[in-house]
Amino acid sequence: MIILVGGVVSCKPENISPVARLEITPAIGDSLTVFYFDARNTTDENNYLLSLKVRWDWDGDGYWDTDFSANKEEVRRFSGAGYHHVRMQVTDLDGLVSMVEDSIYLFEQNSYLDSMTDPRDQQVYRIARINGYWIMTENLRYGIAISDSVYPADNQVTEFHLFNNSAENLSYGGLYTWDEVMLYNYRVDNQGICPPGWHVPSAREWRNCLAAYPNHGANMDYYLGPGSPSGFNLEFYGSLSRNLQTGRVYYPGFTQSVDFWCSDPPENHWYLDERYEFVSAVSFWSLGRNTHLVEYRPVDPPFIPVRIISHYLRCFKNDE
Repeated sequence: MIILVGGVVSCKPENISPVARLEITPAIGDSLTVFYFDARNTTDENNYLLSLKVRWDWDGDGYWDTDFSANKEEVRRFSGAGYHHVRMQVTDLDGLVSMVEDSIYLFEQNSYLDSMTDPRDQQVYRIARINGYWIMTENLRYGIAISDSVYPADNQVTEFHLFNNSAENLSYGGLYTWDEVMLYNYRVDNQGICPPGWHVPSAREWRNCLAAYPNHGANMDYYLGPGSPSGFNLEFYGSLSRNLQTGRVYYPGFTQSVDFWCSDPPENHWYLDERYEFVSAVSFWSLGRNTHLVEYRPVDPPFIPVRIISHYLRCFKNDE
């Protein structure tokens, strides 16, 4: 007699927990920003997406603020500056769960906004305290306007150029040469032509001041532009340059970029057998309609031989 001994082997696949996925748009905002939370890319090998349910912990405190729901899209506002951690948990029909955590960053409206009067000519400037630095949120316009065909001289008189050589553009501020800004006294953190108690900022101070805000691929209009939470009042007024090949004076970057002087010494570069000065400045460049980039010069040489003549100036208040 032959006795067959065997077993039954199940072909049912192992039940695996779902994979929680979360996308948040935008990642940075303020108390007025409506954040969009999308968990629709969550997956499960054994269940359809419609059968999966999610719940939310909006403050990352370990307690769930909602019950499980099949709704995988949420919109929400937050308050309070800083990072806000959000957790999302997904469960399938068999009760298996997984979780994902992400965060957003909130800027609050700057409450340190004020004004100052330049005692030399009684002009009033808006100022703001940003990341510990009091800065002018308007471009300096102290001195006497001269034609853009004339280069300022070391004559004890502060001189500047105006955009398009027009007095109508005085509100943009003065376009100063670096020599004039520094009063021909070349040292970092120099008062230069700034009002008493204020100075020409270094590149380090610029970087530290703006470190709290996104500086690459971010919407600079939103974070630093007029009416922004920072109070920085960024506007794109270009600069003044001369093409070394044609000798033409022009104003590149209007509505697309703006440059502010730093006290750090310029660097010299060579390009197409022409020597030109490559300056030390903080530059804001528009990369599109709503996306802007902050760059700090010196960086790579430009593609055409130009001599940068004049930039705007925003002074920083001396430490108290």
